Amino acid sequence: MTTQSDGIPWLTNRERDLLAHLSTITVQRQLKPARSYQRVSDALAEIAEDGQVLLRADDANVYVVICGRVIVHAARDWLRWAATVDTN
Repeated sequence: MTTQSDGIPWLTNRERDLLAHLSTITVQRQLKPARSYQRVSDALAEIAEDGQVLLRADDANVYVVICGRVIVHAARDWLRWAATVDTN
């Protein structure tokens, strides 16, 4: 995924991590036969290295685009909140 310096201002590491997690579980749930979370995560990391996973954003929204398709859409205010929720 692109980094904050690549044009996604105000996106924290926790927010990027949450977007990566959401992308992984979104893709994982669509695969038949099922694949493990780790296998999907590894595959997404590989295609990200090839430039096929991008973050797009505007003032209100963030999108994870994989191979040209929007996989995850999150409102920035929700993403900010969700990335700070204590899940312990």
